[in-house]
Amino acid sequence: MKSKLISLILVATMLITLIMPTVNGVVYAAEESKINETENVTENIPEVTEDKTETEEELKQETKEEEKEDGKEEDKEEKKEEVKEEKVNLRDIKKELNKVENEIIKLEVKINELNSELFNEEVYNDFNKSNAINDKINKYNQELEELNKKWEELIDITINN
Repeated sequence: MKSKLISLILVATMLITLIMPTVNGVVYAAEESKINETENVTENIPEVTEDKTETEEELKQETKEEEKEDGKEEDKEEKKEEVKEEKVNLRDIKKELNKVENEIIKLEVKINELNSELFNEEVYNDFNKSNAINDKINKYNQELEELNKKWEELIDITINN
C-alpha cells in the first residue's frame, strides 16, 4: 500500500514537473533531475499494475468472505426464526396437551360417576338403565383411549423438541 502511494506521488510529481518546469521555454536543471527521477518511476509502473491485480484479487477474496459472512448472518437469522417458530409450535402443543389432559380428567370423572350409578339399586334392578349406563361407559372409554393416544403423541413431540 505504501509503495502504491509513493508511486502515485512520484507520478503526480512527474506530471507537475512536465507542466511547470519551463519559464520562457527554459528547463531548469533541478526540474531536469526530477524528470529523470520520474522516468525511473515510470519503469516501476508495471509493478504497480501487478500490485493492482493482486489487490483486485484480494478485494475479490474479501468480498467473497464478506458474502460468506452475510450468508452466515442470514443463516443465523433463519435459525432464529426457526427457533421462534419451534417455540410457538411448542407453546401450541403444550396448550393442546393441557386441553387433552383436562378432557381426559373429565372423562375419567364421568366414567367413575357412571360406575358408581351402576351400584345404585334402582339402576341395578332396571336392565334398560344399567344397559344404557354401560353403553355410555363404553363410549367414554373409547373416547378416553383416543385421548390417551393423542396425549402420548403430544408428549413425544414435547420430549423430542
